[in-house]
Amino acid sequence: VANGGEHEPGSRKDRLLVSRHPHKVLEGMALCAFATGASEGVLYLIEEMSDAIASARSAIEEARQAGLLGRAILGSAFSFDVGIVKAPPTYIAGEETAALEVIEGRPAKPRRKPPFPGEAGLFGKPTAINNVETLACVPGIIRHGAAWFCALGRRGGAGTMLFTLDDRVLHPGVHELPSGATFRELIEEAGGGTRSGRALRAILPAMSSAFLPASALDTPMTNELVKAAGSGLGCGGVTFIEEGECVVERALD
Repeated sequence: VANGGEHEPGSRKDRLLVSRHPHKVLEGMALCAFATGASEGVLYLIEEMSDAIASARSAIEEARQAGLLGRAILGSAFSFDVGIVKAPPTYIAGEETAALEVIEGRPAKPRRKPPFPGEAGLFGKPTAINNVETLACVPGIIRHGAAWFCALGRRGGAGTMLFTLDDRVLHPGVHELPSGATFRELIEEAGGGTRSGRALRAILPAMSSAFLPASALDTPMTNELVKAAGSGLGCGGVTFIEEGECVVERALD
């Protein structure tokens, strides 16, 4: 299952990947299926992602026509195909076991764990469920090797990560940075700095994460180092509080 249920406010990376690079996601799914012995794949997308859904449908059909999805792929004994399931727009529908419930035709409610999806997931079968960003990285890793991917990172980070910045910066949108780049590099260099020109008071790495003080701007964006600083990277939908703003009011929003 490729989870593109991007329900967290402030994140737009999944819809960009599926809209602009659907074949990367599909190839990643096929490689994952080959490694795990799966024969069926599900691309799980929010029902409001009309552009991404249309792009995915076209790409799936192109891959089938090219013999890269379906039965006996490239003349081998490996068969794998992908279908699309639309997710409701509610926040909880992005949780991995809630996604499995939706795919099975039930309301988006998380399951009690254990068992975990790898033990008993979709329809009770062992299920590999990953975010579309993770799966989109797989083809490059297979083609160039793990060492190549690790070398893309900085300061102990491996690979790259997609971050979303809102229109509070001069250059909003989705930015790909090396894992281990700092919040300062993201906001000031990639994002062009704050539109208002005011200094930062606090950073919110993702809506599901904790605020960090502006003194953490030079923290490398890796899971381990952001956690050590007192927060989490989450899905990379980074926002911030500027001087003169109330942190409590923003949190309530």
